[in-house]
Amino acid sequence: EQKLDCVSICTTANDHLKLVKEATKNNIKGIIIEKPISNSLDSAKEIIKLCKKSNIVLAVNHQRRFDPFYHLLSKLINQKKNGNIQNVNVYYGGGIANSGSHIYDVLRFFFGDVKSLNANVSLNSSNNRQDPNYDVKIQFKNKIRCNLVGINFENYGIAEIDILFAKNRCSVDLVTNQVKIFEVLSKVQDYKLLQLSKQLKGKRPATDIRLVIENFINCVQTRKNPFCTGYDGYKSLELVVGSILSAKSGRELQIPFKNKNYKIESR
Repeated sequence: EQKLDCVSICTTANDHLKLVKEATKNNIKGIIIEKPISNSLDSAKEIIKLCKKSNIVLAVNHQRRFDPFYHLLSKLINQKKNGNIQNVNVYYGGGIANSGSHIYDVLRFFFGDVKSLNANVSLNSSNNRQDPNYDVKIQFKNKIRCNLVGINFENYGIAEIDILFAKNRCSVDLVTNQVKIFEVLSKVQDYKLLQLSKQLKGKRPATDIRLVIENFINCVQTRKNPFCTGYDGYKSLELVVGSILSAKSGRELQIPFKNKNYKIESR
């Protein structure tokens, strides 16, 4: 009965496509859709196609993409003065689709697209039985390697990205929006010691929905792409599904892969 300009779709993932179809019948100009974008890659692709055909601005609610602090971090991480990245370690919990989809989006934002992944169901259980934790070895197309490690959130919560550069170490707390940078400041015999040299902190919480809405409204008015597009949501879901399929097969999985209709459990 209302003539709405925009809608926010916050249901479980298996209802997203149905509601996007409904929105296209009502001249909606913009949609904010919760993560994961859908429950299968096929349906995610259809959501993107429908929005494009109806000229609807589609934003996926991976909040950190909308935070200027993470744009600053991306620039800092990719500075050559840090040296090559030796390794990246990530700690998360709460399930590969729930929390993992956020982690994968941030990793793509920092390091680019993934070439392959090799996953196993984590021994540290998720607090959601429908959405297990997975431990995943990730190789990016730029040859950066990353270990995704699940922890049990019933004990305590950690969501951190630990980046080991050749010249320093950068630890990103995804919950508090704090970054610690460690540099070689002392030496014991031939052993170089890292010590905390700098701390950075974002101005707003990582989950501040106002940042999403501000960018989204601007994009609806200007017809620009939001900071997190339907394509970004699709690529995050691709890594979630890929992790599950890799664990099921017991093999490394190349990205992209063929099984686009595999459905994850509704979140």
